[in-house]
Amino acid sequence: MNILVDQSGYALMNMGDRAMLQMALQRLQDLWPHSKIQVFTTAPEILQQACPGVRPCSPLGRYFWSVPISHRFHETLATKAATSAVTDLEWQWRNRFPETATAVIRSRSGNKPQRMEPLEEFIESVRCSDLVISTGGGYITDSFQDHACRVLNTLELAHHLGKPTALVGQGLGPIENPILYNRAKAVLPKVDLITLREKRAGLPLCSKLGISPHRRLVTGDDAIELAYNHRPESLGNGLGVNLRVANYSGVNQSLLDGIRATLQTAARQLNAPMLPIPIAHSEEESDPTAIRQLLLGYDDTSDGGASLDTPIKVIQQAGRCRVTVTGSYHAAVFSLSQGVPVIGLAKSDYYVDKFAGLAEQFGIGCEILLMTDRDFQEQLATNIHSLWHNAEIIHNSLLESAREQIQLGHIAYQKLSQLVEFQCKS
Repeated sequence: MNILVDQSGYALMNMGDRAMLQMALQRLQDLWPHSKIQVFTTAPEILQQACPGVRPCSPLGRYFWSVPISHRFHETLATKAATSAVTDLEWQWRNRFPETATAVIRSRSGNKPQRMEPLEEFIESVRCSDLVISTGGGYITDSFQDHACRVLNTLELAHHLGKPTALVGQGLGPIENPILYNRAKAVLPKVDLITLREKRAGLPLCSKLGISPHRRLVTGDDAIELAYNHRPESLGNGLGVNLRVANYSGVNQSLLDGIRATLQTAARQLNAPMLPIPIAHSEEESDPTAIRQLLLGYDDTSDGGASLDTPIKVIQQAGRCRVTVTGSYHAAVFSLSQGVPVIGLAKSDYYVDKFAGLAEQFGIGCEILLMTDRDFQEQLATNIHSLWHNAEIIHNSLLESAREQIQLGHIAYQKLSQLVEFQCKS
């Protein structure tokens, strides 16, 4: 059994993405103990430490495959819709005739080995696979259009080569960009199984994209099981904090300064340590950098969680909290899965969808505050105190929701196993 795995973050510097990947790989290995698994990554050492026995695979060839052959022609088109239509036609052609497409790419590249060898290795990896799967994340969305299109292109190639395909643990959308929307509409209805981490935004988008109900399931986030399995016996005494400063979150320095004052006042009133729960550790998206600013004047010795550089370390930190306030989705997942109530801070539509979907999955104990509201700071202070005093009551309800979602995840992977076995026999 050969399995080719695509995923959300190739550098493996996002602890949420890495947790979802680890859990997905564990479930795949449980289903097929003797399988050979390849994972796209640019960090082979981290992958082998986190997931022993899994083979790293460079995404370079897939990148070359995804560069449009018709890109020069795109420059002559007047609208995005026209560009999208040409792009779709090209992908229909190249996925039906990958050898011809490769020959065209070879001709245009001057047959350079540094380009052609990775490209041919990529196509051969897809051709030799018995399953092509992309693990959890919120990357099929406008904010990550390039990565989303490459994932979709890989799944479409696999489909045309007769391979079973799956997307698991997905937070789909928002999708407004016509190129990405048309790519998603062309590819996703052909994927054999799509599991969603929330239904609020995911199911309507699936219907809009033409994805049949029998191909999709709502399971919750794959990382829930990893966090739940490391839960402590009782609630902690910390106030967990995280804030994602990025273009797609809409959070800037002025918002951070206001949040810092409210968090620190609440922590002093509750006599609670402020505990960093960092998820993104890359230079472009550094949660520790933002968290250090939140702690400025309260705990100037903290590294902002920079040393919490594995999913388990971050999960254990979340387990030391009584309440978590976060602008990052997986800081919320790690907390809720251990029975810790959460306040999700959202400004962009992307994060509103993420947190609202998560709140619907877990029910009581996951509250959302819009940072655009005029009385946001007052609401934040009030909600921290309310959840703090009701945390014990909420705790068991959150754990029960986590167990239900874990069970749904296992059901989905059993369905995936049946789909693969059926296609192999046919």
